[in-house]
Amino acid sequence: MKITVFLTRGGSLNVWNDKGILSRELQIYKELEKFGINTTLITYGNGSQCNVGSELGNIDYCLNKYNLPLRIYEKLIPLIHWKSLRHTDLIKTNQTNGALVALSAARIWKKPLISRCGYLWSEFAERDFGVHANVTQRAMFTENKVFTGATANVFTTQDMLDSATNRIGELSESYVIPNFVDTELFKPDEQIDHNTDVLFIGRFEKQKNLGSLLKATQIVDCSITLIGNGTLESQVKDCLAKNIRRTLLIDNVPHAEIPLYMRSAKVFVLPSYFEGHPKVLLEAMACGMAVVGADSPGIRNVIEHGKTGLLCSTEPGDIENAIQRLLREDGLRVLLGKNAREYVENNCSLSAVSRMESDLMHKLVYQV
Repeated sequence: MKITVFLTRGGSLNVWNDKGILSRELQIYKELEKFGINTTLITYGNGSQCNVGSELGNIDYCLNKYNLPLRIYEKLIPLIHWKSLRHTDLIKTNQTNGALVALSAARIWKKPLISRCGYLWSEFAERDFGVHANVTQRAMFTENKVFTGATANVFTTQDMLDSATNRIGELSESYVIPNFVDTELFKPDEQIDHNTDVLFIGRFEKQKNLGSLLKATQIVDCSITLIGNGTLESQVKDCLAKNIRRTLLIDNVPHAEIPLYMRSAKVFVLPSYFEGHPKVLLEAMACGMAVVGADSPGIRNVIEHGKTGLLCSTEPGDIENAIQRLLREDGLRVLLGKNAREYVENNCSLSAVSRMESDLMHKLVYQV
C-alpha cells in the first residue's frame, strides 16, 4: 500500500530537524513499513531539504522545487505532485492546519482521506487570541470542512472527538488513536543517579504556565532543569537569576537524548493551562518518572490521579504541594512511575499505535 502524508502547513523536514524531532516524526512511517505500507511526504521545504534526506530510509518526499510562495504552492500541490497523488492508495494529514489542500487533493484524485487531529486547532487559537480572531475563525472553518469531508478522522483523545462533535455536529467516521511513544528509547534506567529534582520540557509560552512552576520550585527550594525556548525566554531567565539557585536551562535537545534527562530527574511537571495529547508527558511516563500535571484539558486525559501521577491546580501552591509530596515520599514516587510506564506500554507504544493506524488504512483502502 502507498500512502501520501501532507505535512502541517509550512512544515518541512528541515523544520522537524531544527526542532530535534525529525527521527520521532518519521518513526511511525518507518514502523508502518512492517505492515506493507510505504509513505511519501508532501512537504513545504525547498531544495535545501535534501540535507536531511539520509534520515528518511525508504520514505519518499515531495518538495517545493520551484520555490513558489506559500499561498501559490499550496493551491498547486494537487497538480505539481500529481505523480505521487495519482498512484497513492490513501492520503493522510499530519495536523488540521494544512488539511484543506489534502482534502482538495483527495477529491481531485478520488482517494480516501484520513484527517489526523493531534490537537483542536480552533480551541488553541481561541484560548490564545479570542473567538473572533482571524486565526480562530480560519481554524473553525478548516475543521468544519475537513472533519465532515474526510473519509475518516483520527483524534488523539476521546475528549477531542467529543468536543469536535459537540461544536460541528455529525462528523465523518471518526476514531481515537493516541500519540505513540518509542518505549524502547523511553524506558527506565535505575543505574542512572538523579542529579535534579524537577524537570520541565516544552515551549516557553503562556499556555505552559511556567511562572507558576518557577514560583512552586522556589517555595520547595529544589533543583530544576528546564529544556525549551519561546517568547517568554527572557522572563524565565530573569526569574531564574533572581530567585532560584540550582537551575539548568537548556535551549534545545535532540529527541533521542531526552530520555537521559528524564532518567536523571526525580519528578516531571507539566503545569499547562491546556494541552492536546502531550507527547512529552507520555515520554516521561514511559521512562518511569513520577509526573505532576495540571488538572487541565489534555493532561487529565493522561494522568489518573494517585495511580499514574498526581493532578493539581495551575496555582503555584498546589504545584508546590504535589512536588513536595513526591520528593518526600520515595515509595509513592517509585509506585507512580511504575504504573505510568505500564500505562504507556499498554496504550501508547509504537507497536500498538502503528497497528491501529495500519488496521484503519487497510480498512479504508481495501474495505475489509
